[in-house]
Amino acid sequence: MRKGTHRLNVRPANFVMDNTMPEISFVKAALPKAGAVVVLMAEEGEPSALHVALDAASSGAVARGLETAGFKGSKGQSATIWAPAPGITKLVAVGMGPAAALTPDSAEAVGGATYPLISGEKDVLLAADGIEMPVALRVALGVKLRSYRFDLYRTTQKPDDLPKLAHLAVSLAEPTAARAAYAPFRAVAEGVFMSRDLVSEPPNVLHPVEMAERCRGLETLGVTVEILGLKEMKKLGFGALLGVAMGSAIEPRMVVMKWNGSKKKTEKPICFIGKGVTFDTGGIS
Repeated sequence: MRKGTHRLNVRPANFVMDNTMPEISFVKAALPKAGAVVVLMAEEGEPSALHVALDAASSGAVARGLETAGFKGSKGQSATIWAPAPGITKLVAVGMGPAAALTPDSAEAVGGATYPLISGEKDVLLAADGIEMPVALRVALGVKLRSYRFDLYRTTQKPDDLPKLAHLAVSLAEPTAARAAYAPFRAVAEGVFMSRDLVSEPPNVLHPVEMAERCRGLETLGVTVEILGLKEMKKLGFGALLGVAMGSAIEPRMVVMKWNGSKKKTEKPICFIGKGVTFDTGGIS
């Protein structure tokens, strides 16, 4: 797994996959010397300082290219200018739609739409110095979520078919504050990827025993995991569950996971109660 991709360790020991999801970092707004650049623009919005600097470095080629492409910053609109300045492989302008209608969810969608436009580049700078930090964070999250792939069982894939994007640097005025503010979104992405990994596995792989071991991987995050096997469940009288499990060659498991959050006794706890089933007879009787 590539360093910095932030994937939860809930996979079996023999799990091997080329992780192609980019690392997200936050940097001070400055004109890059190499790589690709993404600029975000709202309809009738003013270009950011970095956008203006890049246009100056290109002797006006950026402004002319966007005008020729008819780029207005409309939602879903994009335009690409190749090699606009020395060292810059390409500039991708992405429209965000009317500024007044911009929401965190729509910003995340913009990030998702941006990823395919830059997935062929190794290093990309996202110029977010002209938009508010909460919006920039959701754009970054959208890029991250869209980058997900599950290639474990693909056998005909060629190296050229894989995305090349390894690093997305988001440039804004206060990168230190952005790093701290992005931490919850990083955790969200980890959880989403973990869920996608689980639902992407076939049932002959992710049977009750394997699912229990994946859950055990959450112990590294502080989750208390208790796994009940066949003997324990018989002793506790789980007749209905064991009856269903008789239809499978794989033994059943019950996993009890506990997360004790705040230690303040004055706060009321929040409890989530549910079940997850990896095998069911489906009413075959």
